[in-house]
Amino acid sequence: MTEGVSAGRILARTSMTLRDRALGAGAALAAMAGLGVLIDSAALGESNAGSLNLVASGLTTAAGYLITKALVEDAMDRKLPARFPAYFGLGLLSTLGILVGTVALIVPGVLLFVRWSLSSPILLAADGGVTEAMQRSWAATGPYFWPILVAFLCVYGPVFGLGISAYALQGLLPGNVVPLILANLALNGGLIAGWHVAVAAYALLEGPDRLAATFA
Repeated sequence: MTEGVSAGRILARTSMTLRDRALGAGAALAAMAGLGVLIDSAALGESNAGSLNLVASGLTTAAGYLITKALVEDAMDRKLPARFPAYFGLGLLSTLGILVGTVALIVPGVLLFVRWSLSSPILLAADGGVTEAMQRSWAATGPYFWPILVAFLCVYGPVFGLGISAYALQGLLPGNVVPLILANLALNGGLIAGWHVAVAAYALLEGPDRLAATFA
């Protein structure tokens, strides 16, 4: 069994990986937030918003894949094969399920988000398929739902609150780009930190840390 898994341990490992991978996280944040500001400010024209949003979605997906893969490689201490199509399919399937759960009732959406939160690291670390990764994540997170949820809330709560507040401030200061910059830095920073939380939880529940604890 996995011993001592808590929100504190997940957040401590998240902080460590963010520090160790600060360059990659910073580059992703700059690109994602910069594009978000261009879209929100209509600096490139409102007619291009649709195309830019597609580019932003692609950039976010690519950044999530590259960052998650690098973090899992660090956790496993080995190189992993490229699995972007599977990662993309997993993202579509899990996001659709979470959205349906959230629209039907918020609680199921939160439940699915937490129980599937290890799916991407599991998928990239193994040779299994999308549904197998989701099933393994569901099984692994079951006993540790609350610590994982608290860890995500500790990351998402402050940054998303700041992002929403910045957008509200922008409504009071039309034409001022500073609130848009703050909002996009906060929201995209929270998203990137969330990828680190997922891999941190994976390393504690499914990765080499678990094996080390088992045979200690």
